[in-house]
Amino acid sequence: MIGQRMLAASLLVLAIATHHALAANFVFGPNTKVVADVWDAENQLILQPSGRLIVTGGDNIYEIVRSGSTYTKIPLMSGPGYYLGLSQVNNTLYALQSVPGCSTNESATTNFLLSAPIVDGKQLVFSKIYAIQSFTLPNGMAFYDNKFYIADTAYTGSGKIATLALSPSDPNVITAQVTFLTTAQAEAPNGVKIFNNTLYYSSLGTVKSVLLTQVGRCVVDARTQASPKK
Repeated sequence: MIGQRMLAASLLVLAIATHHALAANFVFGPNTKVVADVWDAENQLILQPSGRLIVTGGDNIYEIVRSGSTYTKIPLMSGPGYYLGLSQVNNTLYALQSVPGCSTNESATTNFLLSAPIVDGKQLVFSKIYAIQSFTLPNGMAFYDNKFYIADTAYTGSGKIATLALSPSDPNVITAQVTFLTTAQAEAPNGVKIFNNTLYYSSLGTVKSVLLTQVGRCVVDARTQASPKK
């Protein structure tokens, strides 16, 4: 993740199981294979039911394509920007883009939610569908109850988690943006996952949990949490 990368050039590593199936959980060993070199590989990747693999890698979004024993990364974006969280909702893939003002001669960074329809056999084409307001760096993203939960990673102390409500009738329309966790609660959130009605997010060396209730309220457990068990 930005600011926390362990290597100057990150490697996207996938485990290839005995019969060449993708393994969800793995340990490094004789069946582990590096399939693509993706600079600054980010916190989320999408493996679609059809087998298409999408990953954000700093300055681009890549599809990793396999032909026999060879893997190729295909860049999907052009132009400036950092690409971070990914989420799939039905037949649409969503991604976060942050465009520094210095790269576009603008006075400030602009942040966007992108969408791309998923069509078998065709390359993904992303379009901007919403300009995210008052964000420093949109990072991790999860989808739950018709809302995107997006982490704003601001190490200067203005981080938060906000929701973007997706229209139930149009996959390219956001109907509302609401701050879900304030700076005091969220600190500097990064990765975001939702499991069993609970939102988990990483922040400044800890993993925290937020209980999602039917009325939209939340209770933050500030203790470091273990990973949820499935």
